[in-house]
Amino acid sequence: MVPLVIIFLRLGEFMKKAILIGNGFSGQIIDEFNNSNIRTKFFEMMPTEYHEINEYFSKFRFSMDEDVFNFKGGSYPPESLDPSDNLHITKPYICYNKKLTDHIKRTLSELDLKEKYFDEYFIQYGLIFECVRDEILGFENLMKVCKLFNLKYYDKVQSISKQIIFNGGNCGLESTKGLNTESAKLFFDSFSAIYTTNYDLILDKLCLGKKIKHLHGSYNMRMVNDGGPIYIKVTDYLLKPEDALIIWGINGDEKIAQMETGLTFPFSRLEFPMSLLKEYMNEIEQIDVDEMHIFGYSGENDTHLNSKIIANKAFKKIICYINPDYLANDNQKERMKNIFKDNRIVFKSWEDIWGNIK
Repeated sequence: MVPLVIIFLRLGEFMKKAILIGNGFSGQIIDEFNNSNIRTKFFEMMPTEYHEINEYFSKFRFSMDEDVFNFKGGSYPPESLDPSDNLHITKPYICYNKKLTDHIKRTLSELDLKEKYFDEYFIQYGLIFECVRDEILGFENLMKVCKLFNLKYYDKVQSISKQIIFNGGNCGLESTKGLNTESAKLFFDSFSAIYTTNYDLILDKLCLGKKIKHLHGSYNMRMVNDGGPIYIKVTDYLLKPEDALIIWGINGDEKIAQMETGLTFPFSRLEFPMSLLKEYMNEIEQIDVDEMHIFGYSGENDTHLNSKIIANKAFKKIICYINPDYLANDNQKERMKNIFKDNRIVFKSWEDIWGNIK
């Protein structure tokens, strides 16, 4: 029998394609990178601060059996009506649970926090989903809560995050479990370009000879400031967490600000040469391929990358690999479409990939 990965490659033999890979990939093949173990490590390294961050946010916790959101279908005027009646097509829109949103707005008011934070932090930055969890999930969500309450732990969360993902240097291919390296290499080598928001070096070691484009830095990238223009250097060895260029942020603007290179003047910066990371981002917008595949990447905190994907009109399809349970869930699919706001999105099960590389 011909292996599935070979069939997959043959089907795409005459098709140019790129892939964007997020931390949903690494978290499945390095135990220390899954959310549960990361949370445990955080608690071990900053127990008092972690408890305080959670305690501040606990006021927004809300127990309910209903969905956090659902999508309302669009409305279309009957063909019998004359267009001059000024009737318009209404696109599907996301509708958040009213009990939950009322609770959040009421709590913001009670805590004397600005009303605009509801749209900014809870809707745009996704903290509304944290309200129905027992504990805060993920580095960037901890950072969002620090910003929301103006807590002094923001930088410490960033610093510890770098250490946790570094994992004592065990952040490469040799630290993975359950990955069929031969099949995985065949699969990833079928893509014209590989982009990733991950900091680990799994793909770098797996696809030797192929340039892995780390969009948010990695443990083999560092910012060099030696008196001339600031630039990013890619090394052939593993850097310590404090030396590596690792970009965290609660939104796209924060992340872009950390990518800046070039010459710095008292009141301005001349970005020449352009930041290597910005070059990678611009390439996503310009690369001439038929398909962009998205795997292990939610896009929730990365509007700067999402906009580059959407702007590339060469893509005939944007293929998102998602939890197979979500394929029959219109709400989850509409939520993903809402993040990218593009009708070229096609959903496939993430098992289409995992079944080929494990």
